[in-house]
Amino acid sequence: EYNIDGQIILDKYIQITPNNSSTETNYFYDGNKKLISLESDQPNNAYKQKIEYDENGNIKKECGFNKNNSNEFVINSCINNLYDSRKNLLKREYLFYLNGKLDFGGVYEYQFNETNKVIYEKFNYINKDKVEYPGDEYEVIYKYSDKGNLLQKIRKNDTRYLNNITTNFKYNDQNELLEEIEEKNVESSDFYGKQYIYKELTTTKIEYSNSLNEDAIPEILVFPNPANTQVTVLSSTENDCLSMVTLNDFTGKEILKFETNRKNYYQCSWRIDLPSYILPGEYIVAMKTGNGKNVGKRLKIIK
Repeated sequence: EYNIDGQIILDKYIQITPNNSSTETNYFYDGNKKLISLESDQPNNAYKQKIEYDENGNIKKECGFNKNNSNEFVINSCINNLYDSRKNLLKREYLFYLNGKLDFGGVYEYQFNETNKVIYEKFNYINKDKVEYPGDEYEVIYKYSDKGNLLQKIRKNDTRYLNNITTNFKYNDQNELLEEIEEKNVESSDFYGKQYIYKELTTTKIEYSNSLNEDAIPEILVFPNPANTQVTVLSSTENDCLSMVTLNDFTGKEILKFETNRKNYYQCSWRIDLPSYILPGEYIVAMKTGNGKNVGKRLKIIK
């Protein structure tokens, strides 16, 4: 259901089972038409979310709450954001709670160039005392062409890999991303316990529809487009059912990722909630199909 401003106020999901269970989510807005909270009555997992904004309308704080055994809402996660005067995200802090107490989290920091493209990213893990672990971190450097296309992404000092992870990007004449080539060093050992390092090269090719409104790959539908709080990805043929769906921005940065939890299992319908911290703009819905194709669909997100 929607209010007179076209904003969703009620989302009801009915699961067709012998019990016909259902879930309702209610959405609440302030006088500036901004979403400030939502509440879901999902069985055994009632959920509440609260959102705060800064003076420029950016999401400053977003916290989630679940009901405990005493049927009381307790905090389970929080996202704190800091923006510059150009509305670029400078710092994002993720905090996760256990029984209402801080358990662990992570801090992302960003730098931008004069055209508002991210050129540097840093991550630090933090413990329950909000102390950063200097050994559990990574840095990312972004390089662009004169046209503003992301050409290279270098991930440094990642404790999961011995050295850098370098990703190169290729585009077509319409400046659409066609190919990602990732090279990383992998540390492993043989049967006798001898340590060795080898390079792993991964190439991902993407096919695109011609525009936001023109569907050149009719077997896979992404709707509604533009989207606000939710998007559905639907495959109309069995060969084009999907094992993975990701939402990326146009720098190639992965925003959301969904994949099936069983090997060689493909899902033909995906119902994806778009968190409120995702900024309005154009994104790429990247999909991997059952017949091995990597397909990209443009998606516009509006608020």
